[in-house]
Amino acid sequence: MVGNAPSSLLMPSLTKTSAGIKVAILLEELKEGYGKEYTVFVMNGSERETMKHWWIRIAPGGKVPCVIDRDQGRYAITEGHAILNYLTRHYDPALQYSFADPLEACAAEQWISWLHAGLGTFVIATVQHRPHDWTMLEARERYLTLITRSRTG
Repeated sequence: MVGNAPSSLLMPSLTKTSAGIKVAILLEELKEGYGKEYTVFVMNGSERETMKHWWIRIAPGGKVPCVIDRDQGRYAITEGHAILNYLTRHYDPALQYSFADPLEACAAEQWISWLHAGLGTFVIATVQHRPHDWTMLEARERYLTLITRSRTG
């Protein structure tokens, strides 16, 4: 299925995951702004398709989201933050969705990194898995501490 998609950008995905939403939004914006077509194909999460040998060859971490760029020799990019950077560097020449100023770009990357490594991980850990028997109040307090630190530098 991967090889037969008509567009140059392929996005393997699992249904209803938060991980791929930010990538899907940017792909849709690039389509609207530049006409850059992409194809999403849904992998079967119940059959652990992301752990199969064919997928591990594409995405060694066995994770989605992933974007496979056939214009760049089937180059595969994993991790949401890296995908967003890759897509804007390669497919946003007018800087509609990125920044020309290096300081603005750095500020945006800091927030995306925080979201990707901090908030996203934190929300999954506290809401879905609730490690260490945290209460929701404790999770809220920890989140507010992180927000305060990020605002004060």
